[in-house]
Amino acid sequence: MKKITAILLCVTMLFSAFILASCGETPVTTTDATTAATTAATTETSEATTAATTAATTEATTEAATDATTEATTEEATTEATTEATTEATTEATTAWEPPIDPEQKEVKILAIGNSFSQDTTQYVYNIFKNAGYDKVYIANMYIGGCSLDTHWANIKVDNAAYDYEYNDHGVWQTQKNKSISFALAQKEWDVITIQQVSQDSGKTSTFGNLQNIVNYIKDNCPNAKICWNMTWAYPQSSGSGNFAYYDKDQMTMYNAIVNATQSFVLNTEEVFGIDGVIPAGTAVQNVRSSYIGDTLNRDSIHLDLNMGRYIAGLMWFKYISGKDISGITYTPDEITASALDVIKECVNNAFDHPFEVTQSQYAKAEAPAREYDAKDLEILANLGLDPDKYFALDLGEMAAAYYNSGKGASLYTAESNSPNFYTTAIFTKDEIPSGSYIVLADGYKYRPEGWKQSGTTSSSNRPVEVTTAVVRVNNNWWSSWNYRAFNVSGAKTKTMTEEDFGAIRIYVPYVSDDELDRITLESLGLDPTAYKKIELGEKVGVYYDSTTGSISSFKAEGSEYYYSTKVLQKVTLPVGSIIVLTEGYKYRPEGWVDINVKNDADTRPEETTETVVVIDEAWWGTFTLRAFNVSSGEQKEMTSNEFGALKIFIPQS
Repeated sequence: MKKITAILLCVTMLFSAFILASCGETPVTTTDATTAATTAATTETSEATTAATTAATTEATTEAATDATTEATTEEATTEATTEATTEATTEATTAWEPPIDPEQKEVKILAIGNSFSQDTTQYVYNIFKNAGYDKVYIANMYIGGCSLDTHWANIKVDNAAYDYEYNDHGVWQTQKNKSISFALAQKEWDVITIQQVSQDSGKTSTFGNLQNIVNYIKDNCPNAKICWNMTWAYPQSSGSGNFAYYDKDQMTMYNAIVNATQSFVLNTEEVFGIDGVIPAGTAVQNVRSSYIGDTLNRDSIHLDLNMGRYIAGLMWFKYISGKDISGITYTPDEITASALDVIKECVNNAFDHPFEVTQSQYAKAEAPAREYDAKDLEILANLGLDPDKYFALDLGEMAAAYYNSGKGASLYTAESNSPNFYTTAIFTKDEIPSGSYIVLADGYKYRPEGWKQSGTTSSSNRPVEVTTAVVRVNNNWWSSWNYRAFNVSGAKTKTMTEEDFGAIRIYVPYVSDDELDRITLESLGLDPTAYKKIELGEKVGVYYDSTTGSISSFKAEGSEYYYSTKVLQKVTLPVGSIIVLTEGYKYRPEGWVDINVKNDADTRPEETTETVVVIDEAWWGTFTLRAFNVSSGEQKEMTSNEFGALKIFIPQS
């Protein structure tokens, strides 16, 4: 029945319009009769149409309007209606895949009809095609924020000039405002034209009703163009979008719904006829999320981040549209490291081979680049009391006359007036600089450990400060909420930095990280590591507590150099069931206070202990409401920050 309806609609449109020989001529427009025939559909989507006709349409408004037009038909019914025969037909179509463009051609013209998600997807497509050796590349995007299929069709029917026509033909994006889809179709003899649904409805087949109308219109106006469906991505798990609730606020639920909608409707010729292929951008993104890069690819609750996320989608487009090998692609935004590029290429290739399922990345953990020790490294390690066989020197990938500013993104600044005052390093992940690593700074220098929560995003509200501390031991507090870090190194006094200054900062990475040691420790105690969480103790070197004084202040007095102390802990942060683990060769005193400024006498002050494992129970707390720990060596020696971690506390996961 749907095929008959589509055929009748095409006959009506062709009867009342000019028949075109190519995309370069004036496009066919819908007639008054067609408009009348679709009045009911227009009425149903009036809120979205009104939003689309306003040049100042915001994505949030349009998404809310689109969501407000939802359906009596449930997604569950649509999913259940997917038949085994449909799956077989989809499989056959996938097997018969051919690239949308001739592999031998050196020119490509691609038009996206979409919204902000097609902005994300197309951002780097021009650069990638040029890097692959294409002579002429023309990429365009028809943009209205949050634009749905219903809104696109409503605009087509009245030839509404409500779009930004964004295009890139020489490496720079340009925009012409207030353009219609008919205008865009007439600009070029397009090789590929993509369509997509608005993100919140991308897994709801009940919102795809006008897809066939749009396909027919494109085919009538650009009969030689291949029409591809842009299968977009699921929201990040942390998304705060109200539309995420439809998918139970679960990323994989949303991803699976998008895949099911694509297979059961877009690729089902009983529903839609004329889609030439599916670009699995969403699967490429989901594959990368399975790597050590993780769920860090979004700049907000729905959109891809400006660098890595957009690049993944763009490389997926290149791979699918050209059909070419991507191993030789070298172009990336500045912020993407060589190791991250390996992950991206693997995940794009996997998405190409298996477009409708997640393929676990082999890069579950980043491989930190190492360099050979030199004499200075061995001297530093000896001074720190570290075994060279248990650490390796991290290759920092230094670059002179350059710096990052995480307050403005993750671009390298190489041409500023102050660029010569710095050298910078590569960007690293937590896998590459794990807890237990040591950052060592030479005299006469300082550094700023720039930080980013997501690749390419800004940290303007809390850009890390410069550091002059000679030795820093990396822990979870140092990483805090950052997922990526890099180092700008400069002189303590302003000076021109050259390759001669490389080595002013050195990083030593343990072969077994603190996190891995913690896992081993808990397993050795017969405990499930996932059931416990190590707490940060806020250690300070050269101070101790004395609960007999009636003060909860730590002391720096004679002999205090033999101690480090923790912060004061309450029962709520150190509950019953917590586990204290002490490294052999150390001891601690678990100081305790009944209340603030209530002192203990010598008999009630807690004693030092060398017990390596203590499980906290009610008796351990007794009448105390506050506790802290003085840690010292079994042999009297001066304590340094290198000793931090001699005492660890694991609390039950709530």
